[in-house]
Amino acid sequence: MASFAESFSSNLNFLDFASKMNDLQYEIIVQEVVQSELRQTVSSQPIYERFGGNIFLPASRTKLLMACEGRYRK
Repeated sequence: MASFAESFSSNLNFLDFASKMNDLQYEIIVQEVVQSELRQTVSSQPIYERFGGNIFLPASRTKLLMACEGRYRK
C-alpha cells in the first residue's frame, strides 16, 4: 500500500498533468473512467444519476453505458 506522501505526490502529478490538457482531452478521460466503472461494478449494484443539487434517482446501467459511449464517440 502506498504511503500518504506517495499518494499525495501522485495526485499532485495527476493534477499537474490534467491542468495541461484541453477540455476535450479531459472530457474523453472522464468518459473512459465512467465507462470502465460501469462495466466493472456488480450488475445488481444500484446506479444513481444526479439531477442537480442533491437529487439522485435510480438509473439503468445499460442506458448510462450507451449514453457514455455516445458522448465518447462524438
